[in-house]
Amino acid sequence: AGRPMIFSGEAEKDFCERAIKTAREKAARSGRAIAGGGLAAALARDSAESGLGARVTLPVPTRKDVVMFGEGGARALYSVPISRLPLFRAIWKGYPVMELGRVGGEYLSVEGAFDVNVRELDMLRRDR
Repeated sequence: AGRPMIFSGEAEKDFCERAIKTAREKAARSGRAIAGGGLAAALARDSAESGLGARVTLPVPTRKDVVMFGEGGARALYSVPISRLPLFRAIWKGYPVMELGRVGGEYLSVEGAFDVNVRELDMLRRDR
């Protein structure tokens, strides 16, 4: 599993301020903290709640399970319309921002990991 990331109160505060600014300025269509299950859970929750699928690639030089299920540190998943990208990037300047894919369709597809129908995700969410 590895060591947890070192907590930095200042970094968390800065992250929260930028997240609030992103919401206030409507720089993203949706946003979700990556916690409680990591990126995989955040993608699944967002797809189930929005009814929209996504095609995701993971352009990172590490194991997919670490990226998909790792927790710790201030991280978030945002859905950003192309027209809002300049504003979004300006708000998050200095932070590593990665484009993971495109929103749309009936399936949440993560390259090399899984393909799940969004309706099935929503049914699973509602049955909890």
